[in-house]
Amino acid sequence: MANFMESMERLAQSAVSKSKEVAETTRINLEISSLEQQLQGLYAQAGRYAIDRRLLPTEEAEIQAILTPMEQLQERLAQCRQALLELRNACICPSCGAEISRLSNFCDRCGAPVERPQPQPQQTAEEMVCPGCGAAVGQGDLFCGSCGKKLKE
Repeated sequence: MANFMESMERLAQSAVSKSKEVAETTRINLEISSLEQQLQGLYAQAGRYAIDRRLLPTEEAEIQAILTPMEQLQERLAQCRQALLELRNACICPSCGAEISRLSNFCDRCGAPVERPQPQPQQTAEEMVCPGCGAAVGQGDLFCGSCGKKLKE
């Protein structure tokens, strides 16, 4: 019976030892992962710093192989952000960068006035526009269908 108890005690000590080893291994692996993420973040910051300040030799093919796809991704990202704004019927405040409704005349975050560029009417050879509101009008129309202004004959 003493042998059995000694065997059980050794088994329990072994399990405790193994458990401590697994816990310590997990802790160290988590620390390694965290340090690697921090390092990657610093590399990204350093790279952005160098790129923004044009410190890289852009004539090198290796650098161009990185910069060209980055520029394409940035352009696509801007297009996606603009599409999202249009979908939300929103725009960006030029003063503070907040997203605001396109119908707002002032930013709800900073109060800055939001200037709306007036669309310039574009006229094709077949299409005429109303001089009052810029809406498209037919060639034989006498009055604008949008604002009712009398058109030149």
